[in-house]
Amino acid sequence: MHFIVKPISLLIAIFFVVGTAYGAEYEIIQQGKAFLYKGKETESLDIRVGDTVHFINEDKFFHVIFSNSGDNSFTTARSSMGEKFSQTFSHKGTVEVECKMHTPMYLEIRVR
Repeated sequence: MHFIVKPISLLIAIFFVVGTAYGAEYEIIQQGKAFLYKGKETESLDIRVGDTVHFINEDKFFHVIFSNSGDNSFTTARSSMGEKFSQTFSHKGTVEVECKMHTPMYLEIRVR
């Protein structure tokens, strides 16, 4: 009986440790030449180290999303409607996200 209990306990412990190792996921929609989160236009998002943000172009315009924010810098390829780009943030700090094609588009991601 003890032999069966220990492997099951070990599997449960491994599940919880591995399950918490992955970060949360967020979707930022590009629509109307703006960034939307949960259907509302936003200029800021708070996340944690290890979280992933999915940028989804639901606009009729091309977008090139980028950030020149140190260790969290990135640049997407030119995306058209329906295309998705994902970025996992591995460093704390403020990430300023913009669109090279539409300068009014701005999003500040605060990575804690």
